[in-house]
Amino acid sequence: MQTHTLEARATTVSVGEAATRLGVEASTLANWRWRGVGPAFLKVGGRVRYRLCDLASWLDSQSSQNPQSMQREEAR
Repeated sequence: MQTHTLEARATTVSVGEAATRLGVEASTLANWRWRGVGPAFLKVGGRVRYRLCDLASWLDSQSSQNPQSMQREEAR
């Protein structure tokens, strides 16, 4: 389990800022929320917010290796 500082856990960004950081449109984040996929989010005062640590964790979970490099590693 990765440890995050209290500041990173408490720091939230708007939908627009989260979209910019992830390189997607705000409407994509809305679609992901509706479908139940994408990074975890909070509702604070009726507004959607994203914690920076949740964005980082979600990005980490999205990484994958090139299938060819995986095959080479398995052959070793």
